[in-house]
Amino acid sequence: MNQSGIRVSETLAKTFASLDNNVRALKVSIIDESLVANGTLSVSGDFQHDFNNIADLVDLHEAAYILVLQDNGQYLFVSYVGESAKVKDKMMYASTRNTVSRELGSAKFSTSYFATTKDELTFSAYAKQELGTSAEAPLSEKEKDLKSVKEAEEEVNNTQTKRAIASTGMSFPVSEPAQEALNVLKTTSTSRVVSLSINMKTETIELESDKDIEIDALDSAVPKDAPRYTFYAWVHEVHGNGVTTQCFIYTCPGSSKVRERMLYSSNRQGIISSSGIAIDHKYEAEDLDLSDLKNRLDPPKETKSSTFSRPKRPGKK
Repeated sequence: MNQSGIRVSETLAKTFASLDNNVRALKVSIIDESLVANGTLSVSGDFQHDFNNIADLVDLHEAAYILVLQDNGQYLFVSYVGESAKVKDKMMYASTRNTVSRELGSAKFSTSYFATTKDELTFSAYAKQELGTSAEAPLSEKEKDLKSVKEAEEEVNNTQTKRAIASTGMSFPVSEPAQEALNVLKTTSTSRVVSLSINMKTETIELESDKDIEIDALDSAVPKDAPRYTFYAWVHEVHGNGVTTQCFIYTCPGSSKVRERMLYSSNRQGIISSSGIAIDHKYEAEDLDLSDLKNRLDPPKETKSSTFSRPKRPGKK
């Protein structure tokens, strides 16, 4: 599963395959949404000696991957994301790094190392981290992908440069039609849905649709090929009384681009706050499983256990 949609270029694949023992490190960068070779470091000593020189391949404010040849013939995968790198770069590199190793050949990489400053691109810093992580259990490919996306989200959520409104935690404004639809949803007397999307060009939250809809047809209002915020007011009866359950549904298909994932993830709490709706239930998944949602909203009633009846012994009537 490729989380960002960015692939290894044919030129990079050929360059990496042709590397010999005279090249200690290869710098890989994302340029025009493609992974390309962007510099090399020649062998001048052993791995420990040369590792202290790889910082020369990167700038303070950039992000890059550095593939470092070890003395055993395998490569160390270094992911460098400068602390002051652009938010977009942090997202892209965090969610693409597993793609690099997979497409170049996972068996060629023995371990990985993550750095955010040039001071961490030293052998002493690497050795210290290696000692602390050597006992960790290996992750499956799927676990690595999920870990990458989670780390990318955390990098965005923790960055000092992220635009945010303190009162709501949201960086993107809500369009007037979208806000009006949410206002109607607050007091609706019928089951109703409001579907919102993020306009990637204008970075605003816009209205996709709002309409009355019964819960059994709700999945028709949630796309399977794009992220979406879905507010749903479910009007139903409980013990003969009319009840409105307000739901917030956040779906983000696995095929979504990394920028979509990051922006939808970092804005979801803000749109809830901005809506002014008291949410009774939140549902977050790659795709909406309607039966799962219905079971969570209205779980099957437990039947009273009947009194245990002992079977009659043979010969008894």
